Amino acid sequence: MKFNDPIELDMEIFVTKGKFDCIQIGQTKEWILNNFPAPDNRYDKDRIWNYGSLEFHFSKNQLSTIFCGDLSLTVSDGLKINKWIFDESVTLSKFIAILNNNRVDFRLTHSLNDYPEVVVTILSSKVKLCFFNGEDIKDINDLRLHSFSLSEYGDG
Repeated sequence: MKFNDPIELDMEIFVTKGKFDCIQIGQTKEWILNNFPAPDNRYDKDRIWNYGSLEFHFSKNQLSTIFCGDLSLTVSDGLKINKWIFDESVTLSKFIAILNNNRVDFRLTHSLNDYPEVVVTILSSKVKLCFFNGEDIKDINDLRLHSFSLSEYGDG
């Protein structure tokens, strides 16, 4: 759909509340096409839609995941984005301090991979933020934000 003005997305609201304008997990492709700008590209037999660096993943014609692995947060013409803390390289310790200062409840999960990885799950929104660094790092607090997602699988 074409809109007169770009839709404004606020990453702080998305991360802390799980709100992505009118988009919600479980909505159909048809509903999204009638109420949100058209995607820039469609891949994998129309199962992944790109809006700049943001991705919508579909399962059985319904939105199952909102994902971003490119933190430059480029967006398509129909969207405008408030990047919040994503304007700079965010470390795990800095992000946890921001959450604590704003009294946002979260859960931290450490991976058992060869390289350190930490997933921060925001309890109120179910948004997951992955902190990772493929290089050898000595302090886990220096892990950098790598990606974020909101999924139908929520807490799992």
